Amino acid sequence: MRDHGVHAYIVPSMDAHMSEYISKRDARLGWLTGFTGSAGTSVVTKDKAALWTDSRYWTQAERELDCNWELQRTTWIESIVMWILEEVPVGGNISLDPFLFSVATWKSYSQALHGSGRTLLPLETNLVDQVWGDQRPPPSSSEIYSLPAAFTGSSWQEKVAGIRQQMEQHVRRPTAVLLSGLEETAWLFNLRGDDIPYNPVFYSYTLLTNTNISLFVEESRLSAAARESLRSGCPGPLCVELREYGQVSAHLHNYTRGNVTVWLGTEYTTYGLYGIVPQEKLLEESYSPVMTAKAVKNAREQELLRAAHVRDAVAVIQYLLWLEKMVPQGRVNEFSGAQHIDALRRAQQHSHGPSFQSISASGLNAALAHYSPANGSSRTLSVGEMYLFDTGGQYLDGTTDITRTVHWGQPTPLQKEAYTRVLMGSIDLSRLVFPSNTGGRTVESFARRALWDVGLNYGHGTGHGIGNFLSVHESRAPAAAPSTAASASHVTAGFLCAPGSVPVPRDGTGRAEVLPSAVPSGPGAMLRRKPSNAGEKEPGHRKLSLQRSSSFKDFAKSKVSSPVPSEKEFNLEENIPENDPSSASPEDAPRSSGTKLGRKWRAVISRTMNRKMGRMAVKALAEGKTLEDFKELKETHLNELHITDPQHRAKLLTAAELLLDYDTASEPEDGDSSETLPSPLEPKGDIPRDSGCFEESETLDSSREEAELGGPEEQLGALSMAQSP
Repeated sequence: MRDHGVHAYIVPSMDAHMSEYISKRDARLGWLTGFTGSAGTSVVTKDKAALWTDSRYWTQAERELDCNWELQRTTWIESIVMWILEEVPVGGNISLDPFLFSVATWKSYSQALHGSGRTLLPLETNLVDQVWGDQRPPPSSSEIYSLPAAFTGSSWQEKVAGIRQQMEQHVRRPTAVLLSGLEETAWLFNLRGDDIPYNPVFYSYTLLTNTNISLFVEESRLSAAARESLRSGCPGPLCVELREYGQVSAHLHNYTRGNVTVWLGTEYTTYGLYGIVPQEKLLEESYSPVMTAKAVKNAREQELLRAAHVRDAVAVIQYLLWLEKMVPQGRVNEFSGAQHIDALRRAQQHSHGPSFQSISASGLNAALAHYSPANGSSRTLSVGEMYLFDTGGQYLDGTTDITRTVHWGQPTPLQKEAYTRVLMGSIDLSRLVFPSNTGGRTVESFARRALWDVGLNYGHGTGHGIGNFLSVHESRAPAAAPSTAASASHVTAGFLCAPGSVPVPRDGTGRAEVLPSAVPSGPGAMLRRKPSNAGEKEPGHRKLSLQRSSSFKDFAKSKVSSPVPSEKEFNLEENIPENDPSSASPEDAPRSSGTKLGRKWRAVISRTMNRKMGRMAVKALAEGKTLEDFKELKETHLNELHITDPQHRAKLLTAAELLLDYDTASEPEDGDSSETLPSPLEPKGDIPRDSGCFEESETLDSSREEAELGGPEEQLGALSMAQSP
């Protein structure tokens, strides 16, 4: 840092392709900090170091970080920047590797630092790699191979022709498409590798122009068949020129000197590559045409996926039979169960291992997102508890992602109703007929209707796309998160999505799923979303969390059909038992200098939150949050916290607006009982959050400790519900 004149250096958890999973060679954050969680950001200055991560990993981070590190319990970029501004003097340089940050993240840091007197300085020399040196794991040397023609939906030449046709039809007439996502190049050329755990992809870039194709890859790793396939069109427009992986920046720089327009998808392109292309020569969209084409499965690809799911269902059924025999004997724990189902899958034809780390969770652990058992500390499965296994497999003909929830004893009334209503939503979704290009969020709402009927909801997406022997979580799913660019996605024929809703009571999880595809239905190009044959056997999944939707006005009324008790509205005039630790008065919470926490704060809570939410807010104040923290709340902060439920977002933003209203108006004296309170803003509609469970999904309720404290609904952070991997 001294050699480069850097005062603070930011290290992310991402790789150069914005991959969901990363290789050991790219685990820079883990090597630097000792923290092994999948999401985090660290900052190192000349005399301090800090790590930011979300609540899934707080307990883990406390255990893994040594005394050199400060743990910051948030993921807000604004929080990172505020810490940096306190540590870096005016005139200082804040640096990062631009090839490890997305375009959006770079712009967020740049905007937050604007006008601060500090400079955001891109540094292409990665300082962690320099220090890591020879200890850094070597790059993969395994073979990159061609996917047999029997397991592809079309030849790579046909795919290239289709992308070039889109280029010609685009109003901007781009001359080239830049592919940075690893699954993009793998899909386009029908190639596979194993550089990333659980994902059959390899390090590569592609620059596809109207007249030639450049593939940036370690050529020596290509199998003979793969090399022959790529060179079969030489010379000519279908000849693939093989270039070294590290040459992509220089080649792109030379290419953009001409009269060209480069089309790229910003979701998978780093700022380092993005910055090479002059703005006037850039055509940027959220997803590249390859990513959108890959999401729509043709008839052959759907057939292959069904075949993979049938074999996968055999392994799952074998596992269920084994559990039924072994669990009553007390001979299965979470870890041994995960190992057993992985082994059953590997025995199936065309298997290439699991598609993600198997989740095997019993009892309370079944309510935790991203829970994976460890040998020696896993829970023994019991006939008296719910058991959830969330697992998947990679096969040459398809990728699977399956969840099943079982109970060998007597489930509680809430568990039975929650599960049944989730099943009702899945059936409603599978029977739905809708016009072509209907928005995903509209279609997705039918999966929630049975839950809404009794005042239940979940705070994140219903599903995600799935690949053909590729990523288990595909971008550009037909129903995508409104907080992401994918929300513009519309459902059209060929889309497949792996949904499933999971209300989570404190003692386990309820789950039912279908694997729907969109197919033409009747005149007028209507489409019917219906289960595939494979989906009827062992479909994909999504994990969703139980919450009270207090923004629905009639939800406060008791409903006979629901075992969930209604909540009284928070009334500050009502006496709260003194022995209730969660009922501390807002006046007892810590104050920031010059901040009044009396009537002002009570008014905000009483006008925007029910009793439980009010207590959460008071608890947050007691833990160090102040009125100023809430007053400055903006949409970007909610996105950073992954608070995606529209009703919760509206409530928090309303609270922030009311606090600002109090600051701009004269506040009555404490003895004045005639003050009038502004009315909170009404939510802009009960539009559900759509899918995109993996869109930088960060969960706020995944640690065992949080579950023992009463679950996410007991904490302020619970305004964002759990998302599954």
